[in-house]
Amino acid sequence: MAARERVMLLIGMLGISAMLFSLLLYMRIFEYPVITRRIENNGIIGVDITYADSLSSLFPVVLALGLFLSIHGFWHSRSLLVTNRGKVRSVFLLGCIFTLLSLLNVHYVTSIDYTAYDLGFPLPWLTYLIQGIAPVNMLMPTIWAIFVFPFWLAVSSISLLLLWKLKEKEMEGQF
Repeated sequence: MAARERVMLLIGMLGISAMLFSLLLYMRIFEYPVITRRIENNGIIGVDITYADSLSSLFPVVLALGLFLSIHGFWHSRSLLVTNRGKVRSVFLLGCIFTLLSLLNVHYVTSIDYTAYDLGFPLPWLTYLIQGIAPVNMLMPTIWAIFVFPFWLAVSSISLLLLWKLKEKEMEGQF
């Protein structure tokens, strides 16, 4: 039974990875330039370049698949998560700490419409709006907040997993 729960836990982690991959699709990381035509006018050759990205339309599908896999995987491995409650707490606590520490990354944004500070890493997930149509001082979460915590959760789980494996090997070497 424990092997099935471990597989389901891996499926849950795969779901989180799929959600993070959908972020890359949304950001159009995979677009590439395509030369569409050449124009000859008075001996001058002009080249029109467009950017093609056939994968960005898969964003909602990959996001929904990742959400389904993560919920399904973690739901069916909940007894394994309950037995390792301390490790699960450590992963979530470290993920929360990393997410909050990511607020130290600040970018000043000035535009015609507003002036703000974007906070967060790898994506700005909190905006401190200084001035919009009228002067305001307010914090606003952005849509990227749904991606940042799973990212740091994955980083914390991988780092703690490696730490626990090194600790187990160290303990085996002492005996």
